[in-house]
Amino acid sequence: MKSIGAIAVTLFTVVAGLAQASDVDWRVYGGDRQSICFYEANGVVRGLEGHIRVWTKCVFHRDMGVKLSDNSISKALEKRLKSKAVEKRLSGYVPPIPTPQEMDNDTISSLLLAEEIANTGLVKPRGEIFYELSCSDRRLRELSVRVYENNGEIASTNEPLDWKYVPPEGNAAILLKILCHA
Repeated sequence: MKSIGAIAVTLFTVVAGLAQASDVDWRVYGGDRQSICFYEANGVVRGLEGHIRVWTKCVFHRDMGVKLSDNSISKALEKRLKSKAVEKRLSGYVPPIPTPQEMDNDTISSLLLAEEIANTGLVKPRGEIFYELSCSDRRLRELSVRVYENNGEIASTNEPLDWKYVPPEGNAAILLKILCHA
């Protein structure tokens, strides 16, 4: 009886993840030594005066490499994710980061798989930020921020912060370049 319950929970998790996958399109835009960052391409809102609103999330590298599990449902999901990443690559898609020509095929393939994993919602982010970007002024501000602590606590705010100018390099500059020139 316990195994039926475990299978049901696993199946629900996979189905919920796949349901979310159809609604989102997380794309790599940056990261650092600890994490990889994505923006949600389907949710980009272009407003007045060249302002853009977009959700982003960053996930620890170590969490992206976690095997989903050893049961057959998870292996099927992992195979499907890899297949979708290969399909994207064969169609000519490359992650929208500014210098894909400097990456080798293995790096591009890894980033495509990371996007597919992010789309499932099965990997918990270290944080999520809803940004507003001002393309003409090269500024941004956080409208909503959620940070997930190691102890399971969530620190969040929904108070818009002050506008900040974006320096010429770094993740914010990459995000601005991708979304303002799209």
